[in-house]
Amino acid sequence: MLTRYNAETDLFLLTIFLQEYFYGLTNDLSPHSNIASFSDLFVYRIGGGPQAPRSALPIGAEPAADPMRLVPVTINNHDLLHSVLAVSFAKEPDQIISSNVAGFICITDIDLQRKKITYLAPSAGDLPSKYLIVGSLSWLET
Repeated sequence: MLTRYNAETDLFLLTIFLQEYFYGLTNDLSPHSNIASFSDLFVYRIGGGPQAPRSALPIGAEPAADPMRLVPVTINNHDLLHSVLAVSFAKEPDQIISSNVAGFICITDIDLQRKKITYLAPSAGDLPSKYLIVGSLSWLET
């Protein structure tokens, strides 16, 4: 059962959970900072996407976004900075919706000039897939 708290408590608990995910319960884990080229990673958002304006819909119809729509996210600014992204096991973009998630990374720097992204991962080595899923979760490591 999911217990809902106020926004401040939710944020506090989220910070604790992410700290434990990357560093362990007693800070006994050592996450690794890695750098990848923009071209090596493909970021997607699930759901949303552009909606038709009300004027283009039949009378009485409501605009609706497809919750299963896969939307590519271009890394061309700092919008993803501090975002927590899921790493998909998918081998192709059309498998993202049906694939499991391997784990999570946190974007710690975006170098637009060099087209490089720095991320924190729970372990060293390459990611199991180049397909990442972004949501609304962000975390500023303290």
